[in-house]
Amino acid sequence: MIRNLLYLTTSRPDIILAVRLVAWYQSSPKQSHILALKRIFIYLKGAINYGLWYPKGKEFTLTTYIDVDWANCIDDMKSMNGGAFYLGESFLS
Repeated sequence: MIRNLLYLTTSRPDIILAVRLVAWYQSSPKQSHILALKRIFIYLKGAINYGLWYPKGKEFTLTTYIDVDWANCIDDMKSMNGGAFYLGESFLS
């Protein structure tokens, strides 16, 4: 089941964290992990019309825009960053 969910994360990025956490414990699962797995499937059943769509014949390139400030903040000297990721014409993150 975990393998199917890992495959599904390519079009459903909203379940990546939950699937990763369940997959982390797949070598020695407990009852709570099985319940979490069932909750993921219940969520997917309720949100069947959501997900990424990859149209055939369209441009399929990943474009990334990154803005980074390497510790130029005088107050706390922390780095700040942000980015935008597009797959073709679709905004990912």
